[in-house]
Amino acid sequence: MKNILQLNSNAQHIDLNKIKKSIEIKQKYRPDQKKYFEEDQEVVYMILHEFSNYDEVIWSLYKTNNRKLIHNQLQFILVEISKLDPSLTWACMKVLKRYKDKYNQRKLRNSFVNTPSLALG
Repeated sequence: MKNILQLNSNAQHIDLNKIKKSIEIKQKYRPDQKKYFEEDQEVVYMILHEFSNYDEVIWSLYKTNNRKLIHNQLQFILVEISKLDPSLTWACMKVLKRYKDKYNQRKLRNSFVNTPSLALG
């Protein structure tokens, strides 16, 4: 099975310090009760959304009705993110656990999103 979720080709040029600084600035102006994740998890989510094709394909993945496929794809891209900086490994594991725990909720949300399913063969 090919890996559908991919980091962008410029992923090796990701400036983690710049991302952390951006998150730090955002959190400074965010009330304490609005801080949902640890900083490393925020870094992982920012890489996932800003430096990959996640936003373009995730809802199509949910249309496949294949929980294992979705989790394998998420695991693949999170491993790729952890290769950028091994200190993000624990945060990547937490993010994967969160996706697994929220699968049913995301699957339900997906029923309201109008996207074509992926042609996987």
